[in-house]
Amino acid sequence: MTDPTTVLNTAKDAVASSGATKAALSYILLDDIAIAPENARAGKEADDEIPELAETIRAVGVLVPILARPGAKKGEKSAMALDGRRRILALQLLLAEGAISGDYPVPVIFFDDKVGQAAAVVVANDERIAIHVADVITAIGRLRKCRCSIAEIAKALAYDETEIQRLKALSDLHPKALEALRQDRIDLQTARLLARISDRTIQKDLAEQALHGYGHIGHSARAYLNKCGVDASDTRLKLVGLDRYMAAGGRVESDLFGELPDSLLDPDILSQGWRDCVQGVVDGFMAEGVTVFLAAGQHFTAPDGFQRLYSPYIGHASDAVKAAAQAAEEVVQTSLATLSEVEPASDAFGPALHNFLKAQADSVSARLGGTPYQAVAIYPERTYGAGVETFASMFEAEPVDEEDEASETGPGLTSGSTGGSPDGARRYDTVGVPKMEVDVAGCSHVLHETQTDVATRGLIRDLADSPLAAITVLTAQLFKALVLQSAHGEDSSALQVRTTAYRRQGAPTIAQLDGEVHGRLEVRRCEYMASGLRPIPWIETLPMGERTRLLAELVAISLNVREGRTFSIRHNARAEAAEIAELVGSEISQHWTPDPAYLAVHGKKQLMSMLKEMGCDEPRAGALKKDELVGFTAEQAANRGFAPKVLGWRQPSEVDDSQSGGIDEGATSNAGDEQEEPSAAGVTTEGQAEIEREDERLAA
Repeated sequence: MTDPTTVLNTAKDAVASSGATKAALSYILLDDIAIAPENARAGKEADDEIPELAETIRAVGVLVPILARPGAKKGEKSAMALDGRRRILALQLLLAEGAISGDYPVPVIFFDDKVGQAAAVVVANDERIAIHVADVITAIGRLRKCRCSIAEIAKALAYDETEIQRLKALSDLHPKALEALRQDRIDLQTARLLARISDRTIQKDLAEQALHGYGHIGHSARAYLNKCGVDASDTRLKLVGLDRYMAAGGRVESDLFGELPDSLLDPDILSQGWRDCVQGVVDGFMAEGVTVFLAAGQHFTAPDGFQRLYSPYIGHASDAVKAAAQAAEEVVQTSLATLSEVEPASDAFGPALHNFLKAQADSVSARLGGTPYQAVAIYPERTYGAGVETFASMFEAEPVDEEDEASETGPGLTSGSTGGSPDGARRYDTVGVPKMEVDVAGCSHVLHETQTDVATRGLIRDLADSPLAAITVLTAQLFKALVLQSAHGEDSSALQVRTTAYRRQGAPTIAQLDGEVHGRLEVRRCEYMASGLRPIPWIETLPMGERTRLLAELVAISLNVREGRTFSIRHNARAEAAEIAELVGSEISQHWTPDPAYLAVHGKKQLMSMLKEMGCDEPRAGALKKDELVGFTAEQAANRGFAPKVLGWRQPSEVDDSQSGGIDEGATSNAGDEQEEPSAAGVTTEGQAEIEREDERLAA
């Protein structure tokens, strides 16, 4: 390296030229520099990052001058470094490699007086602030805007070009995401997840949640990415194989950051390839008179007209059933051994896979005492590439082993009178899931969550005032869970029966809505504490009317229909909310109208739309500032007794096949014909009369 600055051979010359104590830049030969013993890190070994620093110096030279004092003692070099030990070690590494020579010019600032030398040792280290990774990312983005190529930036910074590509991708993040990274609200891994999301609006929404303190958003980013495409971990690829997928025209995209599996850009080609692989299985089952369905995944309910056959525990079964099950399991193992020896790409694979899946289906039938299956569903499976589920017709009686029935069923009972099958197997889910039409256009996640939050609180209030409706809702929920054995996860139902009171973190109760219900329950808590009784005896002392009202209040505060994301629509819960609202005649505006806290999360365009919905044509509204418009809208809503339609609950539309059955070929809806519901007013009046009659009877 050559430098236009004149190289001063001695520190004495450098100090003399700078005016004794003034800090001036000079250039000293590398051979004339050593590390001073008073250096804060003198004597420490070179760290693992010294080679990387050496590569940077090789590319761009020493950018930060070394702070030094003149050598004064015997045996010292002309320049003794007070700060810059790592730079000297990196230079010595380059010298040892032959990349530079001993006459390499090193920028140095000399301090001749004791005060300056002390400052160089302590202050230089104490006042230095490490650059934040967000600033590095921003700098890379600016260099790209200055038309610097990836290769040029990589050479200048001594980085690998792939690393510059990654930093460049991060520099394209929404400014809100970069700000969240700079404030340490998200980490670098989460930032990389956001960079993979092409929709900058989604990036902004997630970043704003992080900036507002809504917790870690990495899970939400992963959920969005998983929803948008498929990758090399897809179960269908186990059977299809990457080579066959690419031969059919399928494209593969590697993850820029090397953290996620390769993305498969043509899921339709993957699906068709999987179907081609299982065509031999389909043909084999159909040749035996078995109806075949193809499912997109492992989790689905039974097709219309069929019920799922589950493999039961046979510890208490007859010897004949146990022997048949053992023989069937041996066939499964034999067919599995044959399958493992066949190449998936060969012509023999289809028949071998059919034999294996048929053996599995026959094994379930044998464990059920010979119950025949009339249909099967073939689905992608991770271990073998394809799995099978068996189904029997709902309209055909299942054969029952007489010995089992006599031994397991008491006098006067039939096997199945408890709501389960004779062998204890689970029944299939008969509850259809309607596809709800929800307009979320223009809504942020925060606004959507706020709308569903307030709507939930309104439904809580109305259900708490309708004891008979609450009894119906609770009974239906228990019937689903205990008799129908349907899925009852948090997102699959409006009513949460795990004694979980509804709340939204960081949001207080709304006094006119759920706050009213909590107030009633606080009064009841005080009455219970004053009674000196335990819960069951105390509730038993309540008149029937009070008991049912308490039940209604408890059921009501267990409702939860809030949706945290615009793409997380809880269709089943919404359908139940619509049914509950119809049952109780719910109308949130009877108790509450939009207040400033609710309206503040709306944009001006949405507020103007709300004014239009309530029939307010005030011309000056459009000129108001946001805070003024919020107050004006709240005032108009209060005067008109208005609440937006979005806070109500729509009736469910037709049941969607993909939601109710999970079968993408040949399946039909599980929903029955619609039945006329009794009017909410009729139910309430009749129920109130019944409660009053019960109160009078107990009082007498």
